[in-house]
Amino acid sequence: MAADEEPVPRVPALQGSFTRRAARRAAGPVLDPIHRRFDAIETRLDECTRLLLEVRDRVEADLSSIVELTIELQRTLDELKHERDDASR
Repeated sequence: MAADEEPVPRVPALQGSFTRRAARRAAGPVLDPIHRRFDAIETRLDECTRLLLEVRDRVEADLSSIVELTIELQRTLDELKHERDDASR
């Protein structure tokens, strides 16, 4: 093989980075709106998650209050039943 027929040696790091940069630059007008939409969706999802956690915390607090009130009501009813039973004897 003659010297002018030898393939030009490729430098993988330089070739890959140039190719990637060129591809990103060419795809930028297409990918930028997609990335902006993705960021907007991600922000909305974070807001929804925060709201969901807040609602969950409030519901848990309300359920806890309901359980406490139910227990107190049951105690009051038991006391009234015992008073009635004692009065009927």
